[in-house]
Amino acid sequence: NTVSLGAELTIKDITQPVIIPVTLSNQDNELYMTGQISIDRTLWGIEYSSSNFFTDLGDRAIDDLIEIEFELYAEAS
Repeated sequence: NTVSLGAELTIKDITQPVIIPVTLSNQDNELYMTGQISIDRTLWGIEYSSSNFFTDLGDRAIDDLIEIEFELYAEAS
């Protein structure tokens, strides 16, 4: 079962809305949630070695997209 969760992510005191697609499964009173999201670090003011802000970096540029993957597990008590 895949759903989209709306959330707010705060980095360096900057808050941005994000939509996180997650997969939910429930087995034997245990809930599993997995997901993945790509965020653009420059939206949170992280501009270090970004080719969007510095044009002379060449192959020293750092990609602006950050991949975040997670797995959550909850057990009924």
